[in-house]
Amino acid sequence: MDMETPTISTAATTEQQPPHQMREGRGSSIDSSPESSTQAAASSNAIADPGTSRPTVHIHITPIHGNAPSSTRTGIPSHPSHPTASGQMHRISIPIGAHPTPSNTTHNHTTMHRIPIPQLMPTPPLPPLLPQPLPHQRNPPDDDERHDDPSMKKFECAICFEYLTHPVGCGSCPVRFCKSCLERFVMHDLRQSSAAAMANGGNGTNNNNNVAPTARCPHCRTILHPSSIQIDTTLVEEMNSCTTTIPCPYTGCHARLTLHTLASHEKTCPHLPLKCRYEPWGCEWTGKAMELAQHESTDCPMIPLKAVIEKIRLGFWELHHVTRQHHTLIGMGHGMAIQNRQSILQSTRGERNVGNLWHVLCLGFEAACFPARFVKNKEVWGSMIANDVARALVCNQLLMLPWLGVVFRVAVVGMQFVPRLVYALLEGSDGTGADFWSVLDTVVLSLAITIMGILSLVCFYTDAKSPFEWTSYSIGNVVAGRPLMRDVSACCMAVTIFSWMEFFGSIRGFMLWHITSLMSLVYSSFVACMIEKVSEATNVLRSARALSVVVFGLRYGCLMYMCDLIPCIGAILAFRLAPVTATNKFPGIFGDKDTECFFSQVRSSHAMIGAVAYLAIIVAFMSNEYTLHPIFQIIKSVCLLVIINLQVHVAKEVGSKLAVLNCRSAVEVNSTDTIGGLDSSGAVLPTQRPSQVGATVTGTFALACALIATS
Repeated sequence: MDMETPTISTAATTEQQPPHQMREGRGSSIDSSPESSTQAAASSNAIADPGTSRPTVHIHITPIHGNAPSSTRTGIPSHPSHPTASGQMHRISIPIGAHPTPSNTTHNHTTMHRIPIPQLMPTPPLPPLLPQPLPHQRNPPDDDERHDDPSMKKFECAICFEYLTHPVGCGSCPVRFCKSCLERFVMHDLRQSSAAAMANGGNGTNNNNNVAPTARCPHCRTILHPSSIQIDTTLVEEMNSCTTTIPCPYTGCHARLTLHTLASHEKTCPHLPLKCRYEPWGCEWTGKAMELAQHESTDCPMIPLKAVIEKIRLGFWELHHVTRQHHTLIGMGHGMAIQNRQSILQSTRGERNVGNLWHVLCLGFEAACFPARFVKNKEVWGSMIANDVARALVCNQLLMLPWLGVVFRVAVVGMQFVPRLVYALLEGSDGTGADFWSVLDTVVLSLAITIMGILSLVCFYTDAKSPFEWTSYSIGNVVAGRPLMRDVSACCMAVTIFSWMEFFGSIRGFMLWHITSLMSLVYSSFVACMIEKVSEATNVLRSARALSVVVFGLRYGCLMYMCDLIPCIGAILAFRLAPVTATNKFPGIFGDKDTECFFSQVRSSHAMIGAVAYLAIIVAFMSNEYTLHPIFQIIKSVCLLVIINLQVHVAKEVGSKLAVLNCRSAVEVNSTDTIGGLDSSGAVLPTQRPSQVGATVTGTFALACALIATS
């Protein structure tokens, strides 16, 4: 059985079976609202009663990409009394009164709507195998009869030219049609219109303006709307009160009938052309209704196999019922999934705040560990990923968090050294062998790091223009339109990173620098790429204004610690003198221009003047000291800057690649997981198992936080 993705629509209607299919499935009843009648008796000579009606609630489950129905899907020809287990629309009928559904309750716009869940029904009894009427066996009235009474002309359908059945009109012209004829014509017109649009290279619409295919009245050619197709009750009353008689449409019957009695006579007419009830099983007999009993008693070759046929029909009937129950369960899954989704949205509405650090961490955890669930429930995080401002705020906090953690750790360590400083001041030593001045140096350095960190934060958050843009300031003719707050914040961060590497020493300082760079760039790039997959945005991480500040601080803070200030300036000048084509072609080596802050504004001419002055100073120093040490220091600083730039560039790329791999692994896991339910579109709900890639990244992030806290 092909698995299809269905959608559900419900409607309360009155189920009407077509009368005898004498006009390609149309009956000849003329009542505007069909009356209920008793079901046909399951006798051997009974004929299918097409006029049976029953108030029913229908649940239509329509596959989105269903295959065309096959009449021989199970190897047995399809038959009106033998429903198949496959089709383009699955219909679950719940009779009103027999199986009541929960009533809907009126809610306001803030209350979750309860969706009625369809109930499972017991297996209904197998309908009897009845003889079916032959199609296209009616004799239309001849021309002489039509001319005898011109008043009967208005009771004829303008499509099939037979007497009307449930007369309807388009609402714009007085011409009337049979309801089934007009519906069949409308469907044909819509299919032709859609096919013509597809043939012209469109997308199934009527023209290049994306207008939906429309149907037109077969007489006046006005556009038909579903609301305008209504039964003409006035004409129905005229047909019921008409006393003019017409002959029976079946050959051999000489009865003359009124329009009101025509339908009831057709059901019992002894000259009604029929097929044998076992026609789907191989019997090719056709004849009149009055000859059916003799055929079945003497001529039908299927009568000896009656018991076997009934067992086969019963098996397929139970299979069909199981299929219906299966689709009913799908409908239940849909209803429960929609209710669950509504409850989640309502419980989280107004609680997700992009300014809350805990919510940002929860967003990162959900996007990393449960990417499929993150995509399915993206409305839960809508306030945090819906626009550029919210996405930039999330990335800003993820970029700044590791650096803030190290600054806070340094401040805590400095506070712990204060009692030791007081003790060393009184006793001359802090009890561990360190004298007063060494302890004082530690306390002062931690205080300086804390102050510079606070200053960087003040500059960052004082400029409140937007999370992805800095305010430009001008200072006379010296500085014109420069984001000074960004430059000051970046310098303070570089000094902070240089100072904490000095504070913790070489090994611990390098370890914290690598942890901070990995946490800031890899994890932020990872989460930003996941947000891009959900929100369909681009350059989420690059739009965050904290990226340039953090990368500048990591790059030049480490470079200043590894080299002296003079060689560091030489490396910066050397990179500013590099050709523009080289810097654009190799951003991993020369650094991204957007993360250079005020260094990116240094012109080549200014860099050349600075380089000449710098070389003059170096040459003068070398002539006095007679050493090549400054040259080696410059080469060392240039190589270190290349390595740092490569590490920063690789960290960002690794985060993006891991996010792509995380999405791919999540799709593979969900495609093989069979314990999930169904969501509102019929797709399998995401599994509760975390993604291995995301769990690894998140675990590494948590481990790095622990290392910072215990360093």
